[in-house]
Amino acid sequence: ILRSIAAFERTLTSPQTSYDRFVSGDRTALSPQAERGLRLFTQIGCANCHSGPMFSDFELHVLRVPDPPGSTSHDAGDGANRFRTPTLRNVTRTAPYMHGGVFATIPQVFQFYRQATTNPVDPDLRGVRTPTPQEAPDVEAFLRALGDAPFDASIPASVPSGLTPGGAPR
Repeated sequence: ILRSIAAFERTLTSPQTSYDRFVSGDRTALSPQAERGLRLFTQIGCANCHSGPMFSDFELHVLRVPDPPGSTSHDAGDGANRFRTPTLRNVTRTAPYMHGGVFATIPQVFQFYRQATTNPVDPDLRGVRTPTPQEAPDVEAFLRALGDAPFDASIPASVPSGLTPGGAPR
């Protein structure tokens, strides 16, 4: 059974994104704009939490993300208002953003972080800054390069837990 599971797991590979080809040595895989965005992503501190192959430290952080408009209850995450850093793989294809889906666009997320880094609760946000309006398109180009391989965005009719799948058809 273990050998069968291991053999199956070896077949689970992610398609190579432009970013993956770039870090594997193909210096032409990223556009100049995405390459500038990658440098900015690191320089401005995004990589402090969004790091490693999945672009996540898998840690819990307090960000003070607002609840979605019309929400009737507050999502407290782990009970202390902490939420795990999400992966940025395919992020430009998976709106809305943040744990409650409160932001519809990446620029709205940047605006949120502009405010969140002004007086951060989480020490990991100290020293982080958001891209300026001039830099933002470069960072967005880099984020697109993390998800430009084929991606199944379909929403299943059911899931093993029996919960109702969320989201809207794409």
